[in-house]
Amino acid sequence: SAPSRVSAGSHSVGLQCRCGEDWEGGCLASVTPTEVWTVMGCGICPHTRTNDLPTSNLTDSTMALSSCVCLPGLKEIDPARPHLHDTCEPCPAGHYNDALNATECTQCPRGRFSTDEGQDGVSGCQ
Repeated sequence: SAPSRVSAGSHSVGLQCRCGEDWEGGCLASVTPTEVWTVMGCGICPHTRTNDLPTSNLTDSTMALSSCVCLPGLKEIDPARPHLHDTCEPCPAGHYNDALNATECTQCPRGRFSTDEGQDGVSGCQ
């Protein structure tokens, strides 16, 4: 989807993306610096994050990464600063998480275990 509104001031830039509901991974307005210039555009959340937003706003030249939450099977390791970098980390072996944007993983039930990281439900515990 193309940007639906762009505004620029002397020190900041804003962008609103109207992605609709068909974007797998959610909608994210972002800036990407290159060696020559900065590219603004509409895209999706990083691969470890998602959202269900049909629109996304970039304000004061700041990426709206905090609107993208960690997927099930992952935990947010820096909930105070999700906008600075991708801070989703897989649940360790023997644990799972079946919720969006969790900050902790749940240990597999007694007598069950998973050798794989990033389990997104108790069914991953064998």
